[in-house]
Amino acid sequence: MLSIDLLYQDMHTAPSLLSVSDELRFMVGVMALEPNDIARNSEVFFKILDHLEESHTAGWGHASEDPEAMKIFERFASFLEGLVEHIPAQKEWLSTAAENFRLRWTTIGKATQELRAVENLRTESARPGSQDGDQAS
Repeated sequence: MLSIDLLYQDMHTAPSLLSVSDELRFMVGVMALEPNDIARNSEVFFKILDHLEESHTAGWGHASEDPEAMKIFERFASFLEGLVEHIPAQKEWLSTAAENFRLRWTTIGKATQELRAVENLRTESARPGSQDGDQAS
């Protein structure tokens, strides 16, 4: 079984933005650890999680549409949520990280389109001659 210290040493020498395959490798490594070991070594674990989360959201992990990768991202998110039982003081961090690992580029794209549509409606309604613009006068 892989120890958290060996996993951290391996990650410590990795680039800050990991390839998707490296992200997956580290996630599988973390999930192979015993939750009680993670809780006992939470400082090291959160360094690993911070690196993974930063790489996932700033790098290519969130853009992956590979079905197998997406399954591992989902399993990892669920694993993080399960750690709340072992590290309750970090519930917020673990929950936020789980959400980030579920985040997909397509979801971001859809949300961005929706925000632009709302902004366009606001802009149009503020123009002179529009119904809302007329009512505001």
